Amino acid sequence: MGLEVDCRGIDELVDVDQIVTANYLVTDPEGLFRTAGNVDSGPTRDIIEGLQQRFESFEVSRSEDYFSIRNRGVLESLVETRLKYECRENHDLIHLTGFIMKVLAENQVFGDGNKRTAYLAGTIFLVKYQVQVLGMENAVIPELDEELVNILQDLAVQDTGLEELESFLRSVERDIVNLSRP
Repeated sequence: MGLEVDCRGIDELVDVDQIVTANYLVTDPEGLFRTAGNVDSGPTRDIIEGLQQRFESFEVSRSEDYFSIRNRGVLESLVETRLKYECRENHDLIHLTGFIMKVLAENQVFGDGNKRTAYLAGTIFLVKYQVQVLGMENAVIPELDEELVNILQDLAVQDTGLEELESFLRSVERDIVNLSRP
């Protein structure tokens, strides 16, 4: 059943600026709009606003949050090298979505909001695949429920692996396959 990602087009599905935008939105949304020229504020913001409308309980930002990149090298390495290598090894959409979430949650790239950013970055990758590759008008989005929050927390402290996250995301894949059929 697996949906396959063409590794040659992976740059169209994820980039550093879109991940930075996701973190801005969960830590300093006002700051994002002050620096909108430096980040992918348009398409990414539209996707995240759609998530907010779908999941009313989705907490975008907290008053004590702040935006900062603690390790830009990990972020750049994820997008420019690690994800491309991972895609050559396993080009399954759900695996790559989980890989993005895992790397971001585990490496604590940002000063705050890492797990929320991991969820958003993986979800944006998944949504872009559905819209740009499959031509779907309404993308299937993994629900940020208690189970997914716990998996992301466990990934952040390395108490679980990518397999558990992939297993959770397989239900999303089934929905994508069913909705993308003519």
